[in-house]
Amino acid sequence: VAPPTTGWLLTLVDITRMRQAMAQRDEAMNFISHDIRAPIGAIVTLLEMDRAFGAQRSAPASTALTAAATEASGRDTEARIERYARSALALADDFVHLARAQQQAPRQDAVDLGQLLDQAIDDSWAAAQAKRIQIEWMPQEVEAFTTGDTSQLRRVLVNLLSNALKYSPAGSTVHCSMEERAAHWVLVLRDEGDGISAEQQATLFAPFTRLAQHEHSRIQGVGLGLAFVLTVMQRHGAVIELSSTPGQGSTFKLVFAKRTEAAPAR
Repeated sequence: VAPPTTGWLLTLVDITRMRQAMAQRDEAMNFISHDIRAPIGAIVTLLEMDRAFGAQRSAPASTALTAAATEASGRDTEARIERYARSALALADDFVHLARAQQQAPRQDAVDLGQLLDQAIDDSWAAAQAKRIQIEWMPQEVEAFTTGDTSQLRRVLVNLLSNALKYSPAGSTVHCSMEERAAHWVLVLRDEGDGISAEQQATLFAPFTRLAQHEHSRIQGVGLGLAFVLTVMQRHGAVIELSSTPGQGSTFKLVFAKRTEAAPAR
């Protein structure tokens, strides 16, 4: 009778996706617990302060000066609440758009990049006017078609323009243009802002990352916009080229494959 054999049975399981999911869950929890809670908590605090101040206002010793101060205080409180509410809404929207871009496959429509940039510039017009920034763009006569999801790609351009406007000085210019390569169309967005160092460029497109020189400034945002840009570009098989020098602005080039199928007539 042959002696019984003993040994080991090993099963190897790739847990890379599991670790990625856990990391995304941790990032989401940190985002919800801090970045979303911060503006909402500020709104609650302002309302409580206004309620306490309202009790003082109801006191009989009210003068014209007190009434004027009360009115001014009320307007200031309303403006702050609106600012915090819009900040929380923008954070929630960015988070939802990023999650959808990570999970849903993009549409495969014929997209005219020149027309898309026209629309994105229109969307950014009010923000540019507020800082007296000119967006320089000459509409192209050539039809630059690629394949992709129109709404996602439009948001990519709006996010990049929004960042350029945020980090550019008042009175400057954001330059937009289009280049043609053998098999690709390239949209170019160049600003006259502070520029980005090589160290910062390494983590620029990671979620919840902001430029170090603006971390304590009044500029709002937690870095979800550029994470969305990178996610959408990757899922479209497109490439982002970034060149920047501190103090000399930044240039983003979005490289899209030309559409090989017949493009629809405008």
